[in-house]
Amino acid sequence: MSREELGCRAGAVPRPIPTALIAETLQNLAKAKWFTKLDVVAAFHKIRMAPGHEGKTAFRTRFGLYEWLVCPFGLSGAPASFQRYMNSVLREWLDDFVTAYLDDVLIYSSGSKADHEAKVRRVLQALADAGLHLDPAKCEKGIACDPEKQRAIREWEAPTTVKGVRSFLGFANYYRIFIPDYAKITQSLDALLKKGTAFHWGRAENEAFQELKRRFCESPVLKQWDPSLPTFLETDCSGYALGGVLSQEGPDGRRHACAFFSKRLSPAEYNYPIHDKEMLAIMRCLDNWNAELRSCGPFTILTDHRNLEYFMTRQKLTERQSRWAAELSQFDFKLEYRPGSEAVVPDALSRREQDKPQGIDDEREQGRMIQLIPDSAIPSSTRACINAMSSDCSEASTLPKMKVFEVADLQQLWDETVAKDSIFRAAYKAVRDRERAFPPSLGLKIQISECAIDAGKG
Repeated sequence: MSREELGCRAGAVPRPIPTALIAETLQNLAKAKWFTKLDVVAAFHKIRMAPGHEGKTAFRTRFGLYEWLVCPFGLSGAPASFQRYMNSVLREWLDDFVTAYLDDVLIYSSGSKADHEAKVRRVLQALADAGLHLDPAKCEKGIACDPEKQRAIREWEAPTTVKGVRSFLGFANYYRIFIPDYAKITQSLDALLKKGTAFHWGRAENEAFQELKRRFCESPVLKQWDPSLPTFLETDCSGYALGGVLSQEGPDGRRHACAFFSKRLSPAEYNYPIHDKEMLAIMRCLDNWNAELRSCGPFTILTDHRNLEYFMTRQKLTERQSRWAAELSQFDFKLEYRPGSEAVVPDALSRREQDKPQGIDDEREQGRMIQLIPDSAIPSSTRACINAMSSDCSEASTLPKMKVFEVADLQQLWDETVAKDSIFRAAYKAVRDRERAFPPSLGLKIQISECAIDAGKG
């Protein structure tokens, strides 16, 4: 059965009606504690067609022409007509404790549960008097927190090293004031950090880890978004992943998280310079929370990369940076530098163990190692000199065997050089252990995020 587009339908004049602005709706919902969601079933069919206009809805079947007596789905004026009807039914309470968008009705309140239930009964009675019926299947689950806001926490895998436990607890400690019995919950995890304790991840440790993740996704840790409160966007990039947290300052003067974000870098992003990686973390968070950040007033972006403070004032930008600058112009923000030691939460989100490259087979590591001197280019005289040399590589025994060249003689020369080069050994250890930065005593003008160990090669 198909409905025929009649000529008279083209001449119908639509009567649009403005719907509530998202920013206004969020403002009304910000301080509510109780929510009830209702869904009107067969919504458009509750409105009768105006007498004499039924012919505009005619459709053809093999049994002949039929006309709708009630409003069908598909008419250009149907949404506006139904919205107008819903507004007339609920007008007494709109923007007070009710908001309606077509067949979806949301009842919200900030008082007691009994007060909320009384308001729900009043709305239900009004809908029943208007001849509107509800679909129980779509009303039972009500309103829940957006899973995307909790995704970075829910997908955080259990640590496999002491360093991973320390990173997770560093993140958790930032919110300990909002979690009752925090010390009791983390007792088994704290024990793993004691010096001389062998790492063992058992049932008690896993239960504590899962319980903390559950608490992070609950109030008062995870706060409902309120566009009127001071807003902060904290970001960080570790070199292999980025993280961010959207938080707001509550009446208690403390920052409460509204959402968490973490994302592994793609192979292309993995090769960005550190300046662009830190900027990428900001852009990904702005894109993820676009609706929230464009609905609020001026907000503050906190970063541990000082050069980003001058990003918008630079005279020369790359094509990528120019695109980012254009996107940034859509937001009202202030960029502030904050030392990395204070960026506990975004730092932990960007350094989850599961996001680290696990070896040369990781697609992000491929293509980052270039052998400058091919084996075929090594002169035979050099090989002869190498054969005549002998060495004692005992000092290099602390490093794993690094097979840099295929030729055994050149490998021997490499081992001798490693044994004599204390700077290389210290730098190798820093890269291998994924430290935040090289020791200042080395005097290296390079970031650890720009270095990699290729299957034992430095």
